[in-house]
Amino acid sequence: MSDEELVRLRPRDLAAVWSTAFGQLARLWRSGLMAVLEIGSGEDRTILSDECNRITVQRVGGRVPHLIARNLVGQSFGRPLDGGVVTFHVAGSGGPGAVLVDCCVDESLSQGIQGDIYRGEVVDEQGTPITRIALDAGS
Repeated sequence: MSDEELVRLRPRDLAAVWSTAFGQLARLWRSGLMAVLEIGSGEDRTILSDECNRITVQRVGGRVPHLIARNLVGQSFGRPLDGGVVTFHVAGSGGPGAVLVDCCVDESLSQGIQGDIYRGEVVDEQGTPITRIALDAGS
């Protein structure tokens, strides 16, 4: 092969190799970033909603357990919200051995709730976590 043929072929071949390599690196970076973002997402049972969430609760001994909201903290301002302002009402059957429960913020139970999305958890009377919640209050 002459020098002229090498010069003529090399830039095109090099461009094809580098474009393929760059595309593969971009796909690898994107896949790695998505994997990092999805870590634990299969276990995250946070329910996002407005002032009310509907959650499914397993019956204990044939009855609906007493539910408590706790560790409610504002997402934007970091202020705590008393779990006593969260009310629970049975909304219907949730399947065999389960019940649907509406979890709502009753702003009349507290004065001066700062508008924010409050994230926390719902537990039963033994303190066993049921689910994580996010409630919009004070808006």
